Amino acid sequence: MATATAADGGGFDRNQNPYAAPSTRPAAGPAMKSLAAASRPVSGKNPSAGPGKKDASGVWQVSTPEVKLSNTVTDADGSTANLTFEVWTADSSGNPKTQVAISDNQYGVLVSDFVKSGSTASVTVGAGRLKPNGDYVFHTSAYAKDSGLYETSWSPWARFHVSMPVDLTLPNPNTSAPNPDQSAQPYTNLDYSAELVELMPW
Repeated sequence: MATATAADGGGFDRNQNPYAAPSTRPAAGPAMKSLAAASRPVSGKNPSAGPGKKDASGVWQVSTPEVKLSNTVTDADGSTANLTFEVWTADSSGNPKTQVAISDNQYGVLVSDFVKSGSTASVTVGAGRLKPNGDYVFHTSAYAKDSGLYETSWSPWARFHVSMPVDLTLPNPNTSAPNPDQSAQPYTNLDYSAELVELMPW
């Protein structure tokens, strides 16, 4: 694995191989090799990113700075399980380029809470972790709580694009500011006839 550098966040050990086995990123818990004969947990085949929808090319379109990543997880033994989420920047073809640190842990990954077998596990990538108008892909690997076993491969990649919405909200008017439009000032009906008489004696 790569050597951590200050530029990587002080302890982030960036994964150099997007197809490296999940066992190289054991962030969810300690693997129990003595139970290797037990059924391993499995990630779902349709990971999703939101809030948003898929476009015609199959890319999830996310319009908020915080991104929710989700996938289902199943354990044949019925144990609760969680998912490790790993995010990479994507090239124009949707292939992974560089791993993105979506957390401050050593592996730069996020781990979901444990959920029941067959349920959806999710994590939220905090604002500032992903760049606006950026293209990304992510995948997941499962970990079973009771058996302590990891999935041996990753889920399929899911591609998403982060596009920040344009804020067209106008500021509230300052009601205490003077009105520059004098014609809009309140009309006062004043009688100046007496003063005119004194100024015009004829």
